[in-house]
Amino acid sequence: MIGNDLVDLNLALPEKKAKNLRYQEKVFLAGEIDEIKASLDPERSLWRFWSMKECAYKASQRDTRFRRKLNPLDFKCEIQKDSTGLVHTKNATYKVYSEIESNYIHSYTISESFRPSVIYHLDISKQEKLAAIAAALGLSKALVNIEKDSLGIPCLRLGSTPKSFPISMSHHGNFSAFLIPLINS
Repeated sequence: MIGNDLVDLNLALPEKKAKNLRYQEKVFLAGEIDEIKASLDPERSLWRFWSMKECAYKASQRDTRFRRKLNPLDFKCEIQKDSTGLVHTKNATYKVYSEIESNYIHSYTISESFRPSVIYHLDISKQEKLAAIAAALGLSKALVNIEKDSLGIPCLRLGSTPKSFPISMSHHGNFSAFLIPLINS
């Protein structure tokens, strides 16, 4: 299980979504709205909840193989600590890690049996993304390719091997994030 989401706060914060109750009621559950309102920084709190829901959605879609259709109200967020939380769905609960920086929020979920490899870049070309992924894996860029399956879920293919490996990608504004599970050795 793997999923991640990234929010460029330079783009998101000016939208002032924390002041838009109509928007919040379409996206967040009552308890989440209460937490956003009570937060010292409602805008950052709102975007953290959003990124948690989105990363759990990506993991859930990969796990259950459902067609793309996000209903944010089907994902209930529970903040545990500054950097961790849970997202509950009908089928699973995802432990989510959030990195909240001055200019972005990155949330990700990954199976305990894997360790994450996360790479950040300013928004870059596909070739630069492939080079960064290859470098993280210690491989030649020529061996790395990203493909999408029939549901639009990305996977990593190495060389001409028929086997594919999961990868979760996210980008927003000036940032890109990649999550590559590497089996613990």
